[in-house]
Amino acid sequence: MNPTDLVYRNGNGVPVTTSVIVADYFGKNHQHIMEAVRKLIASVENSTDIENQEVKSYFELSSYETSMPASTAGEGAVRKNPMYIMNEEGFTLLAMG
Repeated sequence: MNPTDLVYRNGNGVPVTTSVIVADYFGKNHQHIMEAVRKLIASVENSTDIENQEVKSYFELSSYETSMPASTAGEGAVRKNPMYIMNEEGFTLLAMG
């Protein structure tokens, strides 16, 4: 994977990446990345500090689809899986945290 594949620009031109891309790029299990993001968000959940509250805005819960085997779910069936879309601050916090 090319280093530039780690980041792309969203519809507003803002550089972002996803938990799926991060997991793939660094050879990690996606569930572990999801758990790390959830822990970051939970750590600031009850904070009254404005900077801590901004952390939640670095991550957006989203989903991606994967094909399911035809033998299991029928032809063309897909499964929605959770993922996070994160901005540069979110990625930095995740990688350095």
